[in-house]
Amino acid sequence: MVAAATQRAQAKGLDNVECMVLDMQDLGAVATESCDLLSSAHSYPFSPDKPQALAEALRVLKPGGVFGAVVWKSFELLPFAGAMMTRVTGKAPEPPPPGSPPPPPMSLADPAVSDALLSDAGFELLPGTEEAVEFAITDLDQALRYCALPIWDPLSEMEQSGAVPDAWAKYAVAWPEVAEELGHLSDAGFSISGEFRVIVARKPAVVRS
Repeated sequence: MVAAATQRAQAKGLDNVECMVLDMQDLGAVATESCDLLSSAHSYPFSPDKPQALAEALRVLKPGGVFGAVVWKSFELLPFAGAMMTRVTGKAPEPPPPGSPPPPPMSLADPAVSDALLSDAGFELLPGTEEAVEFAITDLDQALRYCALPIWDPLSEMEQSGAVPDAWAKYAVAWPEVAEELGHLSDAGFSISGEFRVIVARKPAVVRS
């Protein structure tokens, strides 16, 4: 992705674009108070140490700089992936223990959680938005591979370990059946929907200590 972004910037003659791999919990390559805007799409929910990641975001932003993040509020792809794992393994996944946190893709679905993290990091909260989105894919082979994204590694690991040596073959056979059962297939192709939140915050002009 970084190589593709670099090539695209060069093709457009942009000499003020730098593309690099960064750990959101360690933005050491970015100078303190050097950015007007920091934005991300579906990244911060996956951070193992969200307070540290947000502390780094605050550090690199200029006073008054804006932080924006898109996070999932709900997404039909996750229960779909769970249904596929049930078909591949022959058993339903174990339910999480009571009080367990939501899975990483949904870890910032609750506004109270993200608001508290941002406030604790030192940000000023700004109004955000919530929107629904639907993905429509007419190429069913592409849709099949897209739906495997949340479980790609487990499927590959089951094959490599021998736990389910034909995991990918079982997935391919079960996919159209599950997609039709869950109402995602029609004559127009495959569709799946979700709701996302746009979180917006600002670094204060004077950062509190």
